Amino acid sequence: MIEPGVAARRGKAGIMRFAECLRCFAAAAAASLLGGCIAQVPDDVTFVSVEAVDWHDEAELPGHGPEKQHRLMLKTTFATTMDLVQFAEKHSYSLGADASFCDDPERREGIAYSAIYWQGIRIDRYDRSVTELRWSSENDAIFYYAYLVQDLSKHPKDICLYVSGGSMAGFGYKSNSVVVPASEIEAALRDLPPAFR
Repeated sequence: MIEPGVAARRGKAGIMRFAECLRCFAAAAAASLLGGCIAQVPDDVTFVSVEAVDWHDEAELPGHGPEKQHRLMLKTTFATTMDLVQFAEKHSYSLGADASFCDDPERREGIAYSAIYWQGIRIDRYDRSVTELRWSSENDAIFYYAYLVQDLSKHPKDICLYVSGGSMAGFGYKSNSVVVPASEIEAALRDLPPAFR
């Protein structure tokens, strides 16, 4: 017969071992998940070009006909070797563009329209119409674009643009930031769409 004190000590030791096992399992699982997410994030996004456009003239943007609003925007093209549609599908991630002032990273609201486009098609994990999005070589970049909606006509500034998103499970990601130089923005704004000349 085991004395009550001995049984209590054994029970406590067993509980502690079980708790330690749970902590180890949780840590290993978290490391595995986070390591996978970090390893898969787009990290080679590069700036290509920026041009001034009118919301009214961009067929891929919401609205149509004469009621579609005129709004000056900056169409910003960027490149990455990663197939963003495949990336979002594989991880069940949402997919969007975000931006901030490079000298004030906390100021993000109202700078970029959140959608990302490829050849006139808005891409996200719910769009099945872009399955043909592939490249001929692993070294060839795919060109995407997003729209900056912040009025920079009076005070052009460097804008840091990046791809970001997340999942229903609470996991998120953010690509490397790509700088849209103030000098390029200033040059783009010298060639305005007809409605703004």
